[in-house]
Amino acid sequence: MHRVLFFVGCLLTLQTLAFDAEIGAFHAAKGDFKTAYNIWRVSAEGGDAMSQYYLGVLYERGNGIEQSYSKALFWYLKAANQGIARAHYNIGNMFFQGKGMSVDYGEAARRFRLAADLGYAPAQYNLAYIFERGLNGHKDMKKAFTWYLKAAENGLAEAMLQVAAFYENGQGIRQDKSRAIYWYGKVANKDNKAKVHLARLNLEDPATRKQGLQLLREAAEDGDPLAQFELGYQYGQGKHVRQDYEQAVFWYKRAAKQQVPDAQYLLCLSYSLGKGVPVDIILAHVWCEAAAKNGAEGAAEALRTIRESMTVSQRKAARKVAPVLNPQR
Repeated sequence: MHRVLFFVGCLLTLQTLAFDAEIGAFHAAKGDFKTAYNIWRVSAEGGDAMSQYYLGVLYERGNGIEQSYSKALFWYLKAANQGIARAHYNIGNMFFQGKGMSVDYGEAARRFRLAADLGYAPAQYNLAYIFERGLNGHKDMKKAFTWYLKAAENGLAEAMLQVAAFYENGQGIRQDKSRAIYWYGKVANKDNKAKVHLARLNLEDPATRKQGLQLLREAAEDGDPLAQFELGYQYGQGKHVRQDYEQAVFWYKRAAKQQVPDAQYLLCLSYSLGKGVPVDIILAHVWCEAAAKNGAEGAAEALRTIRESMTVSQRKAARKVAPVLNPQR
């Protein structure tokens, strides 16, 4: 009977500590880190895993207390030893970023794996990233894909993009554009990058070409620079749409102002050749200079040719208007 009462007492204590952890989280969400710290410290010392994890977060970020990576690691380790996936993950990030210690990709991967095995999607993603880049000395695209897929299946949008890219390019797996379309489609309504990739794949098939153009236009109108460039290129080349240089320039301008090098270069050529706009050597110089600085292929040579044809006054005018037309230069 005494043993039963002792067990019940321990259970009630643990439940109280777990409740305290959530009360602390409530105060932290309001920005009252001092109160959260006082609550979590007592619960953590009493053995509550989530309080230990939260205390580690406070020390790592320096919220309401003096930042201390060593104390953060201390509490993360206690929480991790009780099976808290996020604690393993945060320890992995500390080793990955070298917070309070030397960078150690091997130990980071080990910790990410422990969290990944517990089903924590961000850890699965980071583990995949390490395998993809070979940061721990073992580049393995098949393992990278496997972990990206697990994270994607757990709902992580960034992982869905990676899985789609692997299928699209055939990295470590058999190329399968239908699967790429499936995964891009899962996040296309939330991510313009996915929408652009999905549009490109749809444009390859006459049966889905109209849908591809619509997706590309939606992303471009939403301000995505690569979509703007791609749509401009479609009009400029007459690919899948009626060739329209004015429309091409319209979209090149928007992408160029967002520092897309190829858009800057094609806008330069448009002004040089008078395609879609009147010939304007000054504006051609402005955009060719920007494209060259951003590394667009062919831009440096085109810039030299343009400069050779300019008068001194035209060069001065180009220097004057460049910061206005391209303020991020």
